[in-house]
Amino acid sequence: MIAMFVRVIPGQHRALLELLEEGRFDAVLSESAFTGVAPYVALARAERLPVLGLATTPVTLTSVDAAPFGAALPPGRGPLGHLRDRALTAAIRPGLTRPLRRAVDAVLAEIGAAPSRTDTFDFPYLCFDELFQLSVPALEYPRRELPDTVRFVGPLRAAPGSAHDTALPDWWSDLQDGRPVVHVTQGTIDNADPGRLIAPTLRALADEDVLVVATTGGRPVEELEREFGGPIPANARVAEFVSHDLLLPLCDAVVTNGGFGGVQRMLAHGLPLVVAGSTEDKPEVAARVAWAGCGRDLRTGKPRPSAIRRAMRDVLTTPSYRAQPGARHRDRRAPGCGGRHRRGAGRRGRGASGSPGGAGGAHRITGVAGVPVRTLSSAAPPRVTRCGSASGSRTRRPRAGRARGPSPSASRRRRAARPRRRARG
Repeated sequence: MIAMFVRVIPGQHRALLELLEEGRFDAVLSESAFTGVAPYVALARAERLPVLGLATTPVTLTSVDAAPFGAALPPGRGPLGHLRDRALTAAIRPGLTRPLRRAVDAVLAEIGAAPSRTDTFDFPYLCFDELFQLSVPALEYPRRELPDTVRFVGPLRAAPGSAHDTALPDWWSDLQDGRPVVHVTQGTIDNADPGRLIAPTLRALADEDVLVVATTGGRPVEELEREFGGPIPANARVAEFVSHDLLLPLCDAVVTNGGFGGVQRMLAHGLPLVVAGSTEDKPEVAARVAWAGCGRDLRTGKPRPSAIRRAMRDVLTTPSYRAQPGARHRDRRAPGCGGRHRRGAGRRGRGASGSPGGAGGAHRITGVAGVPVRTLSSAAPPRVTRCGSASGSRTRRPRAGRARGPSPSASRRRRAARPRRRARG
């Protein structure tokens, strides 16, 4: 991570300043992993342009309400669950962030910039003037620390009509033969080895009454054929690339390795997912899909065909997985970049223990009116300093939602005041 995100800071920062010297810009839009913007955004607001961020991963902000990013665990339930999350944060976060922060501060010193005021994982959420999160609140763990500068805007969309310029494969009409259509993809990054997910999926579904559409992410189809070690199953169709704008409306489910952008678009089309990812942020994406009730997390990047088959049968036959998992994508109150994040928006009601609301484990994407999460009063969040704030001002943070009804202590006092009935002999 140091080589990818830290050592590039000086070069990226120089390139940014050289571009800004042209003096014809009104703002800076930076992808959240473009760390070269860090020295610039740390300047006083009067000395720089507005800096907007674009987050292309799940939320990485440290929180008392969730396990640390990288653990790939949903928020704990009850006092023990909250204790687990805080213990994991205390145990994992320092060992992960301290080396990064030392490396960042050393690089910043080289270019004459002040030391960083935040951890690497918190930087996008505490330093940008506005941050566009390419997801929806219902697919993200509740965090009381999330500032009002974060806007959930849903997935990026292709320009209207651009997908129709793509040539369709000659088997395209097969998608209309009445069988459920299952798409399998390893995305565009972790796709060098089709034996991790695509080939096992073809084997898993070879005898199922479905049509499988596999895309290799631009890699030659011959690589998949060699990996498969024999003829491709009769119920499978393979291509290097097919536009998701054209394919996803015809699908019934997807097997994916959990690429963040792809998952957002799949859920926007209302598709249940089977997710198997183990690299980059994919385990965190998979955990959120399962937490939201939108699919199954196989918790591995190389699943067995039998596990894929069981999971696919489950998502195709269980109505709750298909109960409008993309409703929050399609029915955002403010499409595009218009909707500021509302704390608690899109969340189902949760008990004081943090247990999921709703009966039968129904997923959280169908909620129309969100309810703020109620968290343990003892879990006071740490004070967080906003980046670039010379005065050390603090981010505004909402009060933890109060549980309706009397407090447990009040209930105990009332019970103690009641006269005891004598036992009948």
